[in-house]
Amino acid sequence: MSELERRKKIIGSNISKKKNENQLLKNYSAIGSRPILCTEVISLLLNPSSLNSEIFWMSVVKAEMSDMNHILNGFDEDTKTNIQQAIKEKHKKTLLDCLLLFHGVSPNKYLKTDKRTIQQAHNDYDESYLLELTTGLYVSEVYQSTNRLSGLTSLIKNFNSPNNQQEENFMEKTAKRLTLSYPEGFLESIIESLETIKKILAARRVLEKENYNEITNKTYRDMVSIDDPKVESLYDPDKNRHEISIHDLASIALISNSITIRNDVNKGKTKCVLRHSRDNKKNYFKVDSAIKWLSSDRKYLDEAHFKLLSIQELPEEPIKLEDLFAD
Repeated sequence: MSELERRKKIIGSNISKKKNENQLLKNYSAIGSRPILCTEVISLLLNPSSLNSEIFWMSVVKAEMSDMNHILNGFDEDTKTNIQQAIKEKHKKTLLDCLLLFHGVSPNKYLKTDKRTIQQAHNDYDESYLLELTTGLYVSEVYQSTNRLSGLTSLIKNFNSPNNQQEENFMEKTAKRLTLSYPEGFLESIIESLETIKKILAARRVLEKENYNEITNKTYRDMVSIDDPKVESLYDPDKNRHEISIHDLASIALISNSITIRNDVNKGKTKCVLRHSRDNKKNYFKVDSAIKWLSSDRKYLDEAHFKLLSIQELPEEPIKLEDLFAD
């Protein structure tokens, strides 16, 4: 089994496995102390057999289409149904992309990269350039996915009618129409989960962007002449710190309190691989040491979370939900 297939299987298994939905959705306050729970809630929303998930997606569609009524009035029912399906699939793809990125997989390689460039780097055994392509793609994908996620989160937060706060919100109306009920804390769990994974991915983007800058900096150092006026800036320590804050590192490592990292550094100065990037500030670490720390000291993290999947191993087409369950 390839590493791509292994990671897809991890995500697919988590989506399809049976969960105690009521308990999971009630305990949204626990997501702050156990950030990994955000992936459980998001996986639930992508589970096609979950009634709670169905209530949610029908509510999302209803909320988004409520601003389009003046346009939709002229459409036939088949067209309206197609629009509803497109809205749902758009937002589901956003959640899937976020889960893939959480597991170190860039989901839309074909949109951003030249296949010939990748093949040439492979033929030349240019590992540094392949890493540059992999990291650059990931940074771009996180930026776009988290922007789309912000749009979905804003839509959900406005589920209550903007015109009359006494009216039932979209979720209540949907559940009543389906003669179903949903758990207490359902909406809060979803919002908390989306905001948590966005925070994790935003921190990961900081790490990988600094890593990308360090990779390209090293490449340019090897290429430029010593007489080039730009060479001095390539070696300027203030311009090339390539660092990450302790708070962003804690988010990536799924730690709710950065004190855990501080203790690692203080108690194991000879063993801990983390290195400070500034002598006078203890809350910043060199990016290369942070990447080593994530892979060596965080035993509960699977490789699928802290190590990016190489661009060579990514599929040419966008990864879809049904791809996770293919034999």
